[in-house]
Amino acid sequence: MKAFLVARVSTDDQKDALPAQTFRLTEYAKRRGYDFEITELRESAYKGNRSAFSELVTKITKHGEVCIVVFDKIDRYTRDSSSQEVRMLDDLRKSAKIELHFPSDNLFIHKDSPATDLLRLGMGVVVAQYYSDAISDNVRRRFEQKLRDGEWIGKAPLGYKNSILPNGKKWIEVEPYSAEIIRQIFKRYAEGNTSNRIIADQMRKEFGIKIGQSKVEQTLKNPFYYGEMRIKDVLYPHKYEPLVSYELFERAKSI
Repeated sequence: MKAFLVARVSTDDQKDALPAQTFRLTEYAKRRGYDFEITELRESAYKGNRSAFSELVTKITKHGEVCIVVFDKIDRYTRDSSSQEVRMLDDLRKSAKIELHFPSDNLFIHKDSPATDLLRLGMGVVVAQYYSDAISDNVRRRFEQKLRDGEWIGKAPLGYKNSILPNGKKWIEVEPYSAEIIRQIFKRYAEGNTSNRIIADQMRKEFGIKIGQSKVEQTLKNPFYYGEMRIKDVLYPHKYEPLVSYELFERAKSI
């Protein structure tokens, strides 16, 4: 019988767990004499990065013969009990097209599984869902704290660059060449008698940078350059070096 082995980790911090999962799943399939293929998935439980898992479930759906889907443990099966993939696998199980095996939990689920086994699966899914929600809460709280601390999360805007301080802390520092471009955009626009198109042309000719009118407009509206971060229309003061004064920003904004 064909077996699809799924080694799955939910965060980058767990990537070292993949080899151990792969080994246990492979040994299990060999002991059972299955014709198997193994898929390793590195995903995020809170970023919605599930495309690889979706593709695998679609492949299993189209397999055409009864097969076995093997996860090391229930919490590798799902961190989201409402996900489309989980519903699809459960529908296949109910229609006797697949069996779900969780060797490390000593649990094997099929169409005619007793209520006690289904209860164990359900409880395992609930616990996994709780764990996923807890991770999401922790990530959200860390994100909110970083904003309160004035720390930008993500790629630095034009004029800055992402860097790592000697103590290992992530930082955003001024990139001198592109920072001068930003200053010139604000300065020239604030002087009046110009347009986004003209400034974009000037920047391309004088600095050799590919920049369009829309980028000029975005730059002029970005409060990061005078010292504040805009997140979902809320402004947070940041701790990085401003490139223009608030007065210059407002003067350009008023034109």
